[in-house]
Amino acid sequence: MSAHFDSRRLRDGVGFRERVYWAVRTLRMADVSSGDIDRRRSALSSLTGGFLSKVLQDYERLLSERRKLDTAGILSLALQVLEAEGSALPQSLDADLIFLLPGLSTRGLTGQLIKSLEARGGKVLETDPVLETKIPRDILWRSAKEPSPRSHLNFAEKLPDSTEVGETDFFRAASIYDELREVLRRIVWEEVPWDMVEIVTPNPAEYGSVLHELSTRLGIPVTYAVGLPIERTRTGRVLRTYLDWVEQGFHADPIRRLLEAGDLIPPRSRGRHAAAALARRFRSLRIGWGRKRYRTQIREALEGVEHLTRRTTESERDFSKRRDLRRTELRALKS
Repeated sequence: MSAHFDSRRLRDGVGFRERVYWAVRTLRMADVSSGDIDRRRSALSSLTGGFLSKVLQDYERLLSERRKLDTAGILSLALQVLEAEGSALPQSLDADLIFLLPGLSTRGLTGQLIKSLEARGGKVLETDPVLETKIPRDILWRSAKEPSPRSHLNFAEKLPDSTEVGETDFFRAASIYDELREVLRRIVWEEVPWDMVEIVTPNPAEYGSVLHELSTRLGIPVTYAVGLPIERTRTGRVLRTYLDWVEQGFHADPIRRLLEAGDLIPPRSRGRHAAAALARRFRSLRIGWGRKRYRTQIREALEGVEHLTRRTTESERDFSKRRDLRRTELRALKS
């Protein structure tokens, strides 16, 4: 690292911020604190060690001040609970047995937690052995006694002739959406039951979000191994937007977006007003921000309904209909 390095020139760059994030995350998951870096400063350049120590100190301070925990903090807390319970599993787990999936990393805090669970009776599930390949020492693994077709992954030519192996077919798609549509189309074409299908993807978050959209629209039941972003559900979007609304000083835009998307439905509006119409009416109130302005602006708008005048080319019937619509929309927003 250059002696003239100045992080202020790079702090707004996406690449730099991402690398700092992963550096902090890796150090935290390895159970390395800012104090550990200070004690090992001699093994690092003064600039590198000082920068990492400062970033970690700020990160640890913010976690403490905001009373939050990251993944490393949760794992550390779990280890403390296990140690407090001695050699037995904590009663809070409400479990007699713990099963561990093969493939987990045994490094850092994750490895410490795995060892602690194994010491308390945790069992590693068996998986297909990979023949003629050494098991990495930092991976949790327990090979089954008998090989399976997957065991010959690196030596397909040695697979016994009597082994039944499914066909492999490759295709290309313009987008993740098109790719998953083609996968679902082939499943339907082959008449494979949905509970016999497993879709493995390189990016669970991106593929999961698209699959959730497709499966919801088509009525296909799906279970996700790593879950979905909270924003994929209506409740999650409302909760996320509510937190943004409070954090932004009760600005009107987050509420307008919820109304526009149909995620926020006033009690008096169910089935009576279109989401876009309510969003337009809400925008016309010109609330801006501030919690008290919501009721103030709606109240003034309701009072103004009584002073509406008929347009030059508007019939009495159309005028009455327009006035009633405005009043009901405002009352719906008020509710």
